[in-house]
Amino acid sequence: MKIFLISLLVSLNIFSCDPDNKSSKSQDKKSIVCLLDISSSTKENNLNLFLDNIVKEAISKMDESTSIVVLAIDNGSQTAAAPLFDMDLSEISFINPSLPMTVRDKMAQRKKKEFIEELKAGFKQKVMAKINERKEYATHTDIFGSLGQIERYKATTTTVMIFSDMLNYSEVFNMESLVEKSANLIDEIKNAPSITAKGKISVYVSTGANVKLGPKKFNSVKEFWTAYFANNGYELSDYTSGELSI
Repeated sequence: MKIFLISLLVSLNIFSCDPDNKSSKSQDKKSIVCLLDISSSTKENNLNLFLDNIVKEAISKMDESTSIVVLAIDNGSQTAAAPLFDMDLSEISFINPSLPMTVRDKMAQRKKKEFIEELKAGFKQKVMAKINERKEYATHTDIFGSLGQIERYKATTTTVMIFSDMLNYSEVFNMESLVEKSANLIDEIKNAPSITAKGKISVYVSTGANVKLGPKKFNSVKEFWTAYFANNGYELSDYTSGELSI
């Protein structure tokens, strides 16, 4: 599969001689930034659901103006912020200018569909390999650090999908402790790192099934993040324990 994908990329680069198509795509680029909690607090069943959700809602819906990046939420969110997955279709033209105009668009769509199917098929294996290389960072959950990386991947339209129990656990801000001790978790926002959105950023959050939190604590954490995102200029579109739809 890897050989096929490499050969397909080579052929696509050969076909990328359509400057007008490239220009039109860059005018309205869409960026999907997935922040994936791979710390030790994320159970295997949740991780699998998160990865499946990314395939279904992000990769499957890619078009020629879409870029997708998956970044880790762990103890290396800032210091080791290399993507777990990174693909930008706006950098690829699927048009073969040597083909007749009558079939050029049809063949380009076919090439794009084949390419996306290959991405979907290999996505989980590729990401899991990257996760296994980051075991040393699994001790903490630095959500704020990962939010600080979004700016590097912004586009005309920026959508952020966060897959995490949303309990930031770091030396700077320990929500696992605060949610147990604080009667009003929302009051702790003043002590949290302030990561301000620059421009419009739509945020979708999936916590997965978290056995640590009952309904009361889940709602307390949700209220914290709802207020935090509003205070820092993000547009929170969904916050759920289930699957995200963007």
